[in-house]
Amino acid sequence: MPIATGGIQRVSVVFQRLSGLPHDEVVNNWYFDTAAHDVVSAAVIEAGLVAFYTALAGKLTNNILSSYNFNWYNITTLPSGPPWRVTPATIGGTMGSNPNPDQIAIVLSFHADLTGVPEFSGTGPGSRPAQSRRGRIYIGPTDQTTLFVDTTHRRTVIQPTTVTAITAAASAFQLVCKDGGSVSHWVVYSKALHTIHPVVGGFVDNEWDTQRRRGEPATTRTTWT
Repeated sequence: MPIATGGIQRVSVVFQRLSGLPHDEVVNNWYFDTAAHDVVSAAVIEAGLVAFYTALAGKLTNNILSSYNFNWYNITTLPSGPPWRVTPATIGGTMGSNPNPDQIAIVLSFHADLTGVPEFSGTGPGSRPAQSRRGRIYIGPTDQTTLFVDTTHRRTVIQPTTVTAITAAASAFQLVCKDGGSVSHWVVYSKALHTIHPVVGGFVDNEWDTQRRRGEPATTRTTWT
């Protein structure tokens, strides 16, 4: 049965840390143009997301648990209320065991059709039309196998094979979300405008990004005088 349209759903993919504390959770938010309580469409999307994260298992590190949840929120009308569906899932494959600092992340960037859409237009809400059609997923915590040293400039960037793996996984997920059609049910959601636009593509840079809220607090302090 095909994915059906009819609303705006946020899927929060929630990974637990080894601490088990809620404030340590790692969350990725994805958005789709499906209807609330459409469990058939939800199952198709969940299967695609499981394949996405499983494809990246070796790039992630095992200081997060391999088990995680899909929390579905109907944001067609705000406020959203509690999740209408919570589905447990598991990352298949072996995760890495040599973590980078937890706050280091790889960015999966994606966008809607930007043809003829200006960067700036007027003032106030809606003054950045192109920005409202772009989105990001911060992938991490990452394993040290994702590190690559540029031998020319001695800079540490993201391993090329890691970039390739992420773009391939995103392309495969996009096919799932197109569901045999030409338009994706994976959408860019603008919080400022409460609008959605179908994702048409994206990219992964080899530059590291930072999610400071994922960083671990200090465990010791050494003073000097």
